[in-house]
Amino acid sequence: MYGATVIALMNKGLTKEQARRALNHHHKVYSTFWEWIEDRIEAADIDGEAVTFDGWKIQVDAERKGFNSRSIGNFFVQANSAAIMRLAAVMATERGLGVCAIVHDAFLLEAPIEDMARQVAELKACMDEASATILDGFVLGVDGWDEKDWIVYPARFEDERGKEFWKEVETALAALEPQLV
Repeated sequence: MYGATVIALMNKGLTKEQARRALNHHHKVYSTFWEWIEDRIEAADIDGEAVTFDGWKIQVDAERKGFNSRSIGNFFVQANSAAIMRLAAVMATERGLGVCAIVHDAFLLEAPIEDMARQVAELKACMDEASATILDGFVLGVDGWDEKDWIVYPARFEDERGKEFWKEVETALAALEPQLV
């Protein structure tokens, strides 16, 4: 989706043949997306700017050294996704949902456990409505709406990649704790 090449996929551990097959398969399965993104990149090259559905712009100079069409394609995906998240956050806030933060492509929602199912369903409705608004009627699929996927206090999200950093945070908090009493 971000214009990965055979070499990029080989750097992730695929053989050359696996990488070629994976890219060909992706282009066949998601041909509408690839046509759309290629049209956006070409239009940006011609117009000298890339513009998202909600008007965010970046200047494009294909004659400039270092121009990367993959970066332009990535801009459309990332900026339009951000627009959907912003709109969904506004809708959720206006509907009184307990949105604490947007974390990349997810929401941190605070709600009493007895009201969580309702708020999660309403937040999903906000996401559906926001994507339909930004994407001209298309509703993106979203996950995390099943109760088994929720992270509920006192549990917390854990990821192997962040264990060392979390240890540093806990050490820093422990050092500050005596000063807070």
